[in-house]
Amino acid sequence: MSTSYFKLSKPLRTRLQQELQPGETVVWAGPPDWRANWGNHFFSGVFAVGWTSIIGFFVAIVAAGSFGLLPPKANGLSTGVAIGILAFLTPFVVIGAVLWLHLYRELRSGSRRVHAVTDRRLLTVEIGSTKPLDDQPRSAINFVRSSERADGSGTVSISCGVERDVEGSPRPETLNWPGIPDVAFVQATLDQRSAAAVSATQRAPEQAVFPSAFADLPAPLARAAERETRGERIEWVGRPDGATAAKWSMLVWIFALPWLYFTVRWELTSLGLLMQELARAKTNTPIIWLIVIALWGLPFLGVGLSMLATPLWISRKANAMVHLVTDRRIVTIRRQRGEIAVSSIEPSRIVSVARTDFASGRGTIRIVLGKTTDSDGDETDLAETFWLVENAPRAEQLIEALRPNGDRRAA
Repeated sequence: MSTSYFKLSKPLRTRLQQELQPGETVVWAGPPDWRANWGNHFFSGVFAVGWTSIIGFFVAIVAAGSFGLLPPKANGLSTGVAIGILAFLTPFVVIGAVLWLHLYRELRSGSRRVHAVTDRRLLTVEIGSTKPLDDQPRSAINFVRSSERADGSGTVSISCGVERDVEGSPRPETLNWPGIPDVAFVQATLDQRSAAAVSATQRAPEQAVFPSAFADLPAPLARAAERETRGERIEWVGRPDGATAAKWSMLVWIFALPWLYFTVRWELTSLGLLMQELARAKTNTPIIWLIVIALWGLPFLGVGLSMLATPLWISRKANAMVHLVTDRRIVTIRRQRGEIAVSSIEPSRIVSVARTDFASGRGTIRIVLGKTTDSDGDETDLAETFWLVENAPRAEQLIEALRPNGDRRAA
């Protein structure tokens, strides 16, 4: 068994052992860490607080109205009306309770759940569950993505196998393992690299001497590329053209500017009315409705600002990405929110490769890995795309040469 297996708590080891087949060996095992998804948990908590606060506010108003407390001069709501309104609000109260229960379960998952890679399968088991949450053979892996934090933990996303959607149509299944330890080892193991290469990657010095192929990359991407491809020969390095992508994305401003104009006018008008009513000694308009109207426009204002910032976001995303073709595989490295995300494509998974050239001299490469279904149930390609990269013809030749039955002229 792997040393990571013996680092698990005794209940987790016992639960994992129950799922192992005779002769099956654990290569790696680790529990998820809720801190890896703190952003999702934070927004889930904020949404749960907001939802329950709004529903609680309406429940309080109905309850106060039924006792004649609101509004002050009214006779109050009849008991039948109050009961009817409360019955209408009951499903929303239940949804709020479900939101809190889901957040509680996610925060506890680290002590009750464990992900494991064996010499045969990918497993996720949980204490209290009689069946594995995930159970996929390693032979079904299409490609692997990972993002690593400074302490070596991170998130691994594994595209493998096929599942059925609600309409019964097939689509690729993706396993997400957030906050697991030893991400580099898991990525390398699933990429079928040797243990020696993994150890060398983990021992790589922080200030590495970069190969000439990485000389033009930002330092964080260069360090990640050097660590990830140690022991492999770099055949091609390409980065998306952030400036060109940003220019094309400016087309969204055709919709964003009118949207922003009307939402800003909405906010200024509602705030102006609110200030006027607050300045009066007596008011005929309930202040609460003016506040609701002002708050109602804030999400739409946020959407408008987001659309306005889209070109900047796309440019930054493109500049924080690099694609690599080595003598063994295809690698994409991204820097996002201070973490390094790595995705890898094994040549045996490639179905076809297509290229589109542009007048600027750059090109887009589309690597088809299989079939999936969209939200309408229509069959579509499962593909990875390299947008607006330099020397695209050379990259296409090298990718074709990597395929088991590909063109070897580029090798």
